[in-house]
Amino acid sequence: MLSSLNIDKNRPLLITVENNSFDKFDDEKMKVIKFLDDNNYDLINTIGVTMFFYPKDKIKMIYESIKI
Repeated sequence: MLSSLNIDKNRPLLITVENNSFDKFDDEKMKVIKFLDDNNYDLINTIGVTMFFYPKDKIKMIYESIKI
């Protein structure tokens, strides 16, 4: 589980989590979202069964890099 991940020591720029449920309110999925939210990550997208999380303090960087 993600709780073994030392987010304070290893601050990844992108975290991807695969959950094989397509139910967006799946209990396990909600636990992951809450855990990462509590550790200052936002869910930025879900593609299929993969959720993508980005540090809240770097979200602006995404928008700036994809401006057209």
